[in-house]
Amino acid sequence: MSVYVETPASRLADWLEFQAIIHEYREVSLDLLWEAMGLAEDTPVDAFGEEDPYDTEVGMSEDTQRERVRARVERELERRMEALGPTAYPFVLADDVLCCTLDRDGATPTEGQLAYLLCLRLSIPLSEVLDLDRLPAINTGVERNLFQHCANLAAAGYLGGRTYAFGWPRPDRTDLLGALTVLEDAMQSEGVVRSAIPRTAPRNPKDDQLDVVAWIPHNDGPGCALTLWGQVATGKDWTIKAFNSDHVELFMRHWYAKPPMLKPVRAMFVPFSLFDDIHDRDPGEYVETLQLNTISYGIIFHRYRLPACVQRAFNRPEDVSVMRALPSAEVARLLRQWWSGFEAALRRAAMGSERDHAADAA
Repeated sequence: MSVYVETPASRLADWLEFQAIIHEYREVSLDLLWEAMGLAEDTPVDAFGEEDPYDTEVGMSEDTQRERVRARVERELERRMEALGPTAYPFVLADDVLCCTLDRDGATPTEGQLAYLLCLRLSIPLSEVLDLDRLPAINTGVERNLFQHCANLAAAGYLGGRTYAFGWPRPDRTDLLGALTVLEDAMQSEGVVRSAIPRTAPRNPKDDQLDVVAWIPHNDGPGCALTLWGQVATGKDWTIKAFNSDHVELFMRHWYAKPPMLKPVRAMFVPFSLFDDIHDRDPGEYVETLQLNTISYGIIFHRYRLPACVQRAFNRPEDVSVMRALPSAEVARLLRQWWSGFEAALRRAAMGSERDHAADAA
């Protein structure tokens, strides 16, 4: 798929990350990005039919455009490295070359790095940096479920507490009221769960949009604990899935005879980098946009946050525990198994693309 001068820097960075993954030596020069744009030497900006939205100056030389695109992409890559750190970001930038650090010099990938790569893979339909017809469709039963397991660990890592995989299908296969009862017992909460589904509640709700529950237990036991309720979304329609304050109220009215005294902190877990075009235009406006969306969605765990929280869960096993969900060691195993298969699919796709180019040239 083509990339263009006006493509947001985050998507250009995604494209480079994929190229580094499939390269024989796991590295890619930033110049490859410019070559992929297919711009002729000394092509002015107005030759594309419109001005570059990232610079109002018309008629820039090819060298000037190249340097401006490079600067935007470098800033984006540095943003990722700074936000996630080496234990959760699997790439490094050195001498205008982006290197994938996985398995280099015998190093074992961290869980945070693998969580980042899973987020990157799930972002493909939204970022549109690769041809979807050259990759297997996203496997809901594997990749989306694996992201949900990562969200559970991220919630626990963020709070330094415990988490319960509430989203359907739950590992313990309990119904909604049964799951809530198990949860309230474990939290030693003052909330009292209904004994039967009321007539006004949804029929067969399974999880009623609640996917992740995490909390910080008190050292002396009984509840009234800081609690996080989160929703997981991996599709383009994530914006219509807000677990808003009104839904929290309805959830408690439907399923509790006596709701907990403290309202939960709301959260949304998505694999994407968000509001790319806004950040490219004005980082200050991006912060404001993220803050405004937090009002609707709660704390947003996106690709620049979630992998670091996942890694924190593995770094602090004495503080973090996962209840009635896959153990962290099993999630780590599944992440490595998934990565092995997806990397192989990417490389096969790259080889197929090279053969097609060779056939077209012939």
